[in-house]
Amino acid sequence: NDKIRQQKKRDKNKRLLVFIRNIAAATLIPLIITTIYITEKKNSDRKKFDNKITAITSPGEKSKIILPDSSIVWLNSDSKLSYSNFGENGARRVSIEGEAFFEVTKNVSLPFIVTTKDYNVKVLGTKFNVRSYNNENESETVLEEGSVLIEMPDGQKFKLSPGQMALKVKEHKLSIKNVSVETKICWKDNILKFNNTPIKDMIPMLERWYGVHIIVPNLTNVSDKRITMTIKTESLHEVLQLIKYVTPIKYSINGDNVKIIFL
Repeated sequence: NDKIRQQKKRDKNKRLLVFIRNIAAATLIPLIITTIYITEKKNSDRKKFDNKITAITSPGEKSKIILPDSSIVWLNSDSKLSYSNFGENGARRVSIEGEAFFEVTKNVSLPFIVTTKDYNVKVLGTKFNVRSYNNENESETVLEEGSVLIEMPDGQKFKLSPGQMALKVKEHKLSIKNVSVETKICWKDNILKFNNTPIKDMIPMLERWYGVHIIVPNLTNVSDKRITMTIKTESLHEVLQLIKYVTPIKYSINGDNVKIIFL
């Protein structure tokens, strides 16, 4: 009899617990929905107020954006494109943090201006690539087609021709040189090319491409070692194996954390 009473008591407590959980769930769900609605409404109101649009890609992803003037922007991983009042006040102006390829619709009366941390790129209608990550020391613009004008903060202007790259490194003067455009812009077609690229420059590109964090304990000893290779559909493990064929390394992959030791 005691066992029967204890079992009934346990069953009663279990039913009570289920009832409390149901009540809690019924109370919590509307609260979550309301919070999301309020947040979205506030964001919507803010966008209407300043008319600012921002597109962001996370490490390991890319996106294609069509602007109001039908210009097309391919945004590389870990990048941000933003603009406000696009097409108003006599200019089409966007800012970029990271890397993007632009295919600009020609409009003689409305110049297209790209703002980076180091300079502005002014165009009428053309195809070009801009790379300017905030955590890197340089900004570069590579022209595929048409012409662009690099406008420096001190008023200096430099015109690029197809096949040329404008490079600004820290406090150094802007330099212009001929480059392989295809190597610089193939990322938008999901191809990553390294052409005699120093290891120190290759590591951050791999991090963004695969959305991982790479640690190289002895990087200073091998920073100038150079790699030439092309990545299409290869996994990170396959890429590291390819590097291993070129130069001796040991590596480990633990989730998003990668460790490479050059031997």
